[in-house]
Amino acid sequence: MRAHRLAPLALALAASTAQAQSSPTNFLFATIAEQSRTAFTIQGTGSRAVGLGGSFLALADDATAVSFNPAGLAQLLAPEFSLVTESLQREQSFKGFKSGVEEFGDTSNRDNRFAPLFFSATVPFRTGSRTLVVTFAYQRVVDFNFDSDRNLDVRATGGGALRRVSNSVTQDGAINVWSLGVGTELTPRLLVGASINLWRGEWDLTSRQSYSDSTAFLDILQNNQFRGVNVNAGVLWRSDRLNVGLAYRSGFRAEYRLEGTFAAVDDQGRPVVFPAQKGQLDLAWPDTIGAGLAWKPHDRLTLTADSVRTRWSSAVLRGSFVSQDASGPVQDLSLDGANFFDYLKSSKTPDTKDLRGGVEWIAFLGDSLIIPLRAGYFREPQPIVDRRTGQQRVLKGYTLGVGLKFKALTLDLAFKDARAENDVSKILLLNGSFLEATGREELREKRVYLTAILQLKGDRAKKAIDWLFVGK
Repeated sequence: MRAHRLAPLALALAASTAQAQSSPTNFLFATIAEQSRTAFTIQGTGSRAVGLGGSFLALADDATAVSFNPAGLAQLLAPEFSLVTESLQREQSFKGFKSGVEEFGDTSNRDNRFAPLFFSATVPFRTGSRTLVVTFAYQRVVDFNFDSDRNLDVRATGGGALRRVSNSVTQDGAINVWSLGVGTELTPRLLVGASINLWRGEWDLTSRQSYSDSTAFLDILQNNQFRGVNVNAGVLWRSDRLNVGLAYRSGFRAEYRLEGTFAAVDDQGRPVVFPAQKGQLDLAWPDTIGAGLAWKPHDRLTLTADSVRTRWSSAVLRGSFVSQDASGPVQDLSLDGANFFDYLKSSKTPDTKDLRGGVEWIAFLGDSLIIPLRAGYFREPQPIVDRRTGQQRVLKGYTLGVGLKFKALTLDLAFKDARAENDVSKILLLNGSFLEATGREELREKRVYLTAILQLKGDRAKKAIDWLFVGK
């Protein structure tokens, strides 16, 4: 992310009467969008799926199917509980930045996180000759949490005084989804499923930019809230050697609320007045459609491949927000037609198509113990495009995984290594002048997933179901 690019520009616009016809609010929105839009790959979760590069639409044979392809729920024969956790290490660096008159020192940041990602309770019911499987699940779909502290050293080309620009960004929160899913068999080969999903999100952004040789600073605080409901549907055709899966996540009209406050001091120590922002908007959250194949050429070998498309270009806001400074009038400013990812009506936000593939080999197959080994590859374009270079962030990399199934307990561990490199731009205000530089951004994310699945059988299953649904 280009976390410290536009804040000085916004500060200058607010402080300078020469540019009074330009709205500083627009630049503050741009700054917020750049600082808060982290990786946006909307997909299911689970260590087995991650170990296969994320390609799980045509397998979907555990409770995480509700987040990939709910038709796969029909393959579950016993009640089970699932838990998925994730550990993340994110490294980001900016290198080789130059403008016509300034050279910029390299800067980097590292962030570490741990969080539960998924929980489910699944119960199969027998209805005549068919099994109906019901799952209640929670998933953290978008994790906004990150901390960033960067120091950027700037010096005039050919020498001159060194100046340090510091930028600190903290964001907390997530978009979570609560799901009720159902899967059943239409025939032994054809499975169908659906889920209704309640989307609830809230995240806070706090940002400060300051300078080593002055008391100037710019603080940004914003609270975001997100509400919506949608439906997922899936179909799974299976045979002894080949599976085909299709899944659709419907778009929906979300309620998006935002509230922002700002504080700033210029180079002479004078406070700068920014308008406060508050608004309730409609957001057209886009739909997602995916198709997958799973081929089993050998009893111990499975190959998988998925392709998933999301129409991020249609993530458009409708409505307006109220902007008011301490002494000025209330202004009703429209955001109709602006994209969620850059708040621009002439947005460059693209649609994305993810490609994922994987292989699973059963290294050991015993009467009560199974050990699978997994590896995968993925390419996940992000709905983030630099406004000057026009380059899109594309995460790609590999995954590794291992599993252990012993009687009723299944443990899966997966590692995901994702990288992206792009030419990006920055705008900084130094000594009263605007400077724009371009350079290389390098992003690397290392994620570790752990999944635990406990199946209940016999009397234990009956007692658990009675306790969960009856209360006995």
